[in-house]
Amino acid sequence: MRDDKYRKSINRLAEKGERGFPRASLEFYGPSKSRAKKAVLVIYDDNAELFRSDFNTKGYDLRWDSGFNKEVLQKLREHHVKTLDLSNVVVGCHKSIQHSECRYWQRLTDVKSYDFSELTEKGLVYELEPNEEGSLILTVCKPQSVKGNKIYDDSCYVELDGIEYPTDSPIISGVLTDGVWEFGVVSSYVPGPGPDEWFEETTNLTFMKNTIIDYYFSSSSLMKREPIHSLIRKLKLLVEKMK
Repeated sequence: MRDDKYRKSINRLAEKGERGFPRASLEFYGPSKSRAKKAVLVIYDDNAELFRSDFNTKGYDLRWDSGFNKEVLQKLREHHVKTLDLSNVVVGCHKSIQHSECRYWQRLTDVKSYDFSELTEKGLVYELEPNEEGSLILTVCKPQSVKGNKIYDDSCYVELDGIEYPTDSPIISGVLTDGVWEFGVVSSYVPGPGPDEWFEETTNLTFMKNTIIDYYFSSSSLMKREPIHSLIRKLKLLVEKMK
């Protein structure tokens, strides 16, 4: 549960900052940054380690496990811990986690090898990160403040790298699997595809980047076709005016 009272108490102790010994550290590990499968709690004074315990879960995420948080809080109180070093982010893949489950962290180093500076020079914003299966996931948007093609009558928001951007155009999604990029615009039309959707496959990174730039800025962009939801919106406004 996200409103776990034990977790809140643990966070409050950490927020008090440096208060001396005894002190403790609590670190999370898992197959990706969004999933904590293991935690390590260490309690120590200025001379020696007082307590150490590894926690594991078969569930999705230890950080939201009420039973785990209750046990950690009990240990902190038993040892009268004054200072808690706590990072609620997953710091890596622990050596006890199976190697096959650590593909996210192995691929994370590969992200730096892909240069998307051409996109940022145009004002586009992107996020590139692996998933737990080891594929690289690309998300690209054009912020509303950047001039270019647009398709929506009113803005929507997209969050990339923890920052929320208002955008007036569709978001491009892509995935790299076994050297092949699959990318395009996929809407929420059911059963689909929608009128403004498109999709490409390529092994050529330059081709993909140029296609993305053309989509957001070229006069011959696929974005020129107006989506059905925009037409419906305009029709409703027209009907309202006629009443």
